[in-house]
Amino acid sequence: MQGASPRQHIAIIEAILPPELICTIFKECATSHEDLYYLRWTKLLLVCRRWHDIGVSTPKLWSFVECRFAAERAPHRIPNQDQLLRMVRRIDAQLLQAGTWPLTIMLDFPEHSICNDTHPKFAGLGQLDTMFGASRSLQSLTLRGNCDDVQWVMKNVTRNSHTQLQQLSVSVYPSKTLQSAVACPMPDHMPLLRTLQFMNHRPSLAFISDLRVLTLIMDENPLSSIIIIDDELLAVLARCPLLEALHLSDTGRTCQTLPTLSSGSLTFSHLTSLEITSASASSMAQALGFIDATHPSARVTLRIKSPLPPDAASMEALTIIQSWLIRHCVHPDAPIIHLLSIVFHSEGDASVITRTDAGYRNSVTPSGNLVHTVDTRSGPAFAAFRCSRLKEHDYLTAFLEALPLQAVTHIDTRPNDILWEYQPLESECWRAIFAPGMLPSLTTLILPVSCHESQNNEHISDVVSELRACLDVGQRCPVGRIVLDLTMGQDWVTDDGCHYCDTLSGRNCVSWKISRLFLSYLGDLCVEAKCQGTPLSVVELINDDTWNMLLDNYRTKIHSNLTVGLILNSELYREPPKSHGLTLRQSRKLKRVPYR
Repeated sequence: MQGASPRQHIAIIEAILPPELICTIFKECATSHEDLYYLRWTKLLLVCRRWHDIGVSTPKLWSFVECRFAAERAPHRIPNQDQLLRMVRRIDAQLLQAGTWPLTIMLDFPEHSICNDTHPKFAGLGQLDTMFGASRSLQSLTLRGNCDDVQWVMKNVTRNSHTQLQQLSVSVYPSKTLQSAVACPMPDHMPLLRTLQFMNHRPSLAFISDLRVLTLIMDENPLSSIIIIDDELLAVLARCPLLEALHLSDTGRTCQTLPTLSSGSLTFSHLTSLEITSASASSMAQALGFIDATHPSARVTLRIKSPLPPDAASMEALTIIQSWLIRHCVHPDAPIIHLLSIVFHSEGDASVITRTDAGYRNSVTPSGNLVHTVDTRSGPAFAAFRCSRLKEHDYLTAFLEALPLQAVTHIDTRPNDILWEYQPLESECWRAIFAPGMLPSLTTLILPVSCHESQNNEHISDVVSELRACLDVGQRCPVGRIVLDLTMGQDWVTDDGCHYCDTLSGRNCVSWKISRLFLSYLGDLCVEAKCQGTPLSVVELINDDTWNMLLDNYRTKIHSNLTVGLILNSELYREPPKSHGLTLRQSRKLKRVPYR
């Protein structure tokens, strides 16, 4: 290849690549651009004649079929007749090229039924049942739609044996009427089924076994009789010892007669993700009572949606849930917890999140704004616990004392969603967090700056007061690094409830109103900590679009009392040089008189 031109290099590479590698390139390009279902990957067939022949003769590349009858953002709308005809022709072409290769099908129906519609433009829908015929085999089926269309599709699926089917996902739009059960194929139809997901519908699980992923998410339909745990579900779980992910969501009803399990509690040594969402603490405690243990590094997420009444039964259920979580965290092989996120929302919900990786992450939105995201899927030892707001400090103290938090280095009090209205932690909560011996390895405190002035005043004063209290009794400051996230500080709330951020007129933002008090508290804390001989090391501001113009009066005070310094948007602050006894800002205000 020496001496060849770049165009000749490409031609030589195209000629020597084996067909298997070319097919892999096709699939990777299509997967990365989500073009598998739309045949946009076929543009690669224009590279050369050899690539065209290989792509056309590879059935696997044509086996990804999508039928979208509803817009993603408007499920009540359906395509026009020309769009339906083009879709039917595309599907026919894909089925012809795929041959007998197992299909990966995605069906998306509108909210109202169209399978029984006699309108002429739906005449071609009858051809869809050819995808589930005896000569076809399915590898994956993802289905979303109303109850009637879902039943129509599932009846076509169960008519034939699908020995290659590995994944079945069915999502039904919530309905105000009681829905009948969707027919679920028998195990002899799906011997290789490993992933089963049903949303807003409960299938028949009598003969399902050997699953790896099971998801049952139910809506909050008051007519629904679905419960989170029963004898049928327990029997399925007992037949799936290699289960890796379990996601359950109920309507809040509990069994009047407690389900029985012949083998006692269940142990899932391969379970790496457990998520249970319940409308009541009683139903969640009932479900956890049958799950003895999971994998030590499993990500566990428990959410209670409805407020807990202050009765003995709810408190007992909450104790059972806490005990289960604590037992999971203190396992000898459990990952070490490095980050603790504590958030109390104004609606009354509490959220405690533990993660194995310390730190904070930033992400860029499509509009270019830098926002903070709390990713609880990045490997936490145990993810989230949410309950109704009780006595915060009592609940928090009892819960934290039982967790293995000796290695926690970061405390994060930011809400997971920047548009949520959070409730600042009370002084008693901070006192419990900063208590001697509670978090011996704590180094970093991450605080949000909200767009609500009253919340910030209370939040800041409580944190600073407790940190100063530690200094007053002769202790060193519990944290050496304070990180301030200004994402929420730049949000406005208009009269119609809309949130937006104006980065051009920073002086009109709410952050301008609270900056003086906030920085005054922070500066006094830095000065006092340095006088006590235990100075803070770093104060860092992240997601800062407007505060750079607001810090001029406080930068020097904060920066000079830190061992490392003030960091603004990942850049270490440097004190500006003085000009003839005047600050840089004052010198800029002097008018330049031209020499005459």
